[in-house]
Amino acid sequence: MNRVVNEQVDVIVKYKASAIEIIKFKRGNTEYSVTKYGKPWIERIGDNIITHYSLICERQGICCEISHNHILNKWLLVQFDVLEA
Repeated sequence: MNRVVNEQVDVIVKYKASAIEIIKFKRGNTEYSVTKYGKPWIERIGDNIITHYSLICERQGICCEISHNHILNKWLLVQFDVLEA
């Protein structure tokens, strides 16, 4: 079951040349360690750019999508799903 949340999260990233690597993010009191991620995709809304990332957090047992709003410099947990065992 896919859960859409659109909830602001805190994100820790590592800068690599012209790209970033998402290390982990925090939602509430829970930290999610990112173990795998896909290629990001970009959404343009007027002058704003929103970059979306597909992530897997194996230890916490979820896959999710988070986004970064470049103008507001805010990160959102867009949606997540529980990984099957």
